[in-house]
Amino acid sequence: MPNATNPLEQTCAVMALVPIVDSIDTSPISTDATTQPKHFEPITERWRRSFLQLVFLQKTHKRNIIAGTSDSDALVTEDNSVLADQLQNAITYINIRKNALTFEELHMLLLGTEDFRQLKICIDVYLSWRPVLSTESNYMIQNQVVDIFTKVDLDDDLNMEDCAAVISHLIARGLDIFKSYDYETSTLTRILRRRRTSDEAVEAVHRWLDLLELAGVGVETYLRVERQRCLASCN
Repeated sequence: MPNATNPLEQTCAVMALVPIVDSIDTSPISTDATTQPKHFEPITERWRRSFLQLVFLQKTHKRNIIAGTSDSDALVTEDNSVLADQLQNAITYINIRKNALTFEELHMLLLGTEDFRQLKICIDVYLSWRPVLSTESNYMIQNQVVDIFTKVDLDDDLNMEDCAAVISHLIARGLDIFKSYDYETSTLTRILRRRRTSDEAVEAVHRWLDLLELAGVGVETYLRVERQRCLASCN
């Protein structure tokens, strides 16, 4: 009788063979019908199990065992660099879900991005399955761009050129930075409210506008849109 293969071991084996760029594996997950078992359970249950498997991977430690000498025990060390990487798990999840990824799932994944680089990676993988941004996904990306900006230390953490390059890249991929949403507080209002003092708030707004200008955004046009949103926020 052939040996049964543990699905988790099979997944890890496949992941080990695919190319890795910049320490992040963005390759698609195979869903070839000849290699996947057929299940007739509800799709929500199927994807719930997939997500739980990713959570298990995130909590799993890769163990490195170095054989001991005759007078010493074996050395066991824990390595979190591969399986416990949240960004890698997010990429894997997007590649599993492909174009079936819901807006709620996208929102959850984007909330986990901590800087512009991580956001760019997630969006690039998402757009490989859904090349056109919808109104909902545009809003989520725009919202996360602003959220990441409001959390950074303007003096220590903000590399203007690198951040502007990411925003420019996202705009080239379809992000509409001018899009106004009736149900959303204006971007400038959000930035102003996230700073502790009025001086910090003014500095943050200037940095945000400089960042957009570096990214190729027409600041005058952007401010016209934002003025309307600011007025709507105050009313």
